[in-house]
Amino acid sequence: MRTGAARSAFSMPRMRSTPWMLRLTRALRASTCTLAAQTEAEAAARRALEISPTYSGAHSWLATVLLMEGKPEAALTESKIDNPQSKPTPLLVAIYHALRRSHESDAMLARLKGRKLARASLAGAYAYTAQRDEAMDLLEQAFARHEQELTWINYDPLLMPMANEPRFKGLLRKMKLPD
Repeated sequence: MRTGAARSAFSMPRMRSTPWMLRLTRALRASTCTLAAQTEAEAAARRALEISPTYSGAHSWLATVLLMEGKPEAALTESKIDNPQSKPTPLLVAIYHALRRSHESDAMLARLKGRKLARASLAGAYAYTAQRDEAMDLLEQAFARHEQELTWINYDPLLMPMANEPRFKGLLRKMKLPD
């Protein structure tokens, strides 16, 4: 344990982190990514796929980067590689919303509400579709239940629209995370 450092209310899950994943999360963390950071994140995701084409979730990471770069068509194509049956996910909700396919986005979001899904993950779909009160309600529920996925709220690009929300900043302070 580091001395003098504020401890988070949640500990980060142990996982095999790779340099490309760290670059992606750093590049996507800022509420307004620079073009250089987005380019670096996309290059890192593509390099990870070159090294290991079957890396689980890497296409979804690339889809997320492409969505943040304003390329929702390319994001949809990439997301279908990890999710060929287009099962509802918060990422697909965001992609369809960005494509202005609100009927599909809303239908997927409604289907996600009925599934067992981490509240912190579902909150990203609400945040990206500008339903911030619903997103915050889910994040606060996740906090009350100590959901593991909540540890990533500072790194979830779908939650970027929440960055300036007072309730979101308050939750980050309660978790002892930087806002």
